[in-house]
Amino acid sequence: PCALTNVSRFCPYRVRVSEDAPWHRISLLARNRIAAVCDYYTFIRYLRAGLIKSGIRDAYFDVMQLRRNMCLAKLGLGFVPKTNLRPGF
Repeated sequence: PCALTNVSRFCPYRVRVSEDAPWHRISLLARNRIAAVCDYYTFIRYLRAGLIKSGIRDAYFDVMQLRRNMCLAKLGLGFVPKTNLRPGF
C-alpha cells in the first residue's frame, strides 16, 4: 500500500524525509500531490526573492494556476506538471 494514503495501489515512487530515514513507497496520486505543493512553494519563494521577471498580473495568474494544480492533484484529477505551464514561467 501507499505509505501516505494507506490505499493498496501500485507504488512506483519512493520518498524519504531525511538521509537516515528509510524509503517509503508512494503512489502516483501521492507523488502528484507532493509535486504540486512543491511547485507552488518554489514559485512563491522565487517570487519573494525577485527571481521571477513577470508583471504582477502574470504572477497572479501563475499563482492561480499552481493553486488549481494543487486542488486537481488533491482530487486525483488532471494534474499539470510545472513544465507544461505557459512559456516564461
